[in-house]
Amino acid sequence: MPEEASSITPGSWPLPISGTWSGYCVSSNDIDTYGLMQIIITSSREYSVFVGSGVDAIGSFDIHGEYLMDNHFEATFTRKHAPGRVDPIVPTICIGKADMESRVISGEWGVEKGHLIGKITLRPIPVQFYPFRYSNHREDSNSARARWSFACAAVLNQVRRRLWSWSYFKDRFITQRRYTELYRRRYLSDVLSNVESKELSACERSLSPVDTRFYRSIARSHYSACIHL
Repeated sequence: MPEEASSITPGSWPLPISGTWSGYCVSSNDIDTYGLMQIIITSSREYSVFVGSGVDAIGSFDIHGEYLMDNHFEATFTRKHAPGRVDPIVPTICIGKADMESRVISGEWGVEKGHLIGKITLRPIPVQFYPFRYSNHREDSNSARARWSFACAAVLNQVRRRLWSWSYFKDRFITQRRYTELYRRRYLSDVLSNVESKELSACERSLSPVDTRFYRSIARSHYSACIHL
């Protein structure tokens, strides 16, 4: 157990973070993104330790972490399957803090301890609803209207999915085709303009982890047979 955790006193106990959280895992430049992530935390009997599971654009993983002082924590992500060859940077370590007043988990991630290379922000909401949530600006300007707009957008999306409407499949096909094109170009030759890079990032911020992995597999199939000299 870390030295900080052993010095926890009752008055400094962190608040539990059990439940479902989702949000973005991005690089430190705020441009590159690893898409949406969802984690489900289950606290163990020992208060200083928590466990859970998660899923992101790379795949599924198990979580093991420890509470520290002042609502801070450290967590390790153990991947259930080996990452693909085009995913050399895979989040495996996370150091963060839970702010229960704003209901936000924020922190940094990396591939090993002492080498943090990106940021992570999670909120207590299922991943399928996260793209429709209101922004902080809209929430501050008119909280009731922002929440109503978020609820309507999320419900409408679920209805369109269940009805299997033509417009839903059309939008999905357009998104898939554009994303696979941008992803293929980005990871094959790295020739995207700034506008296209932002478009790719926006796509990944709106796609579920399952859709992102599926679309990436389609894009990879286009160049998997390429011979690099």
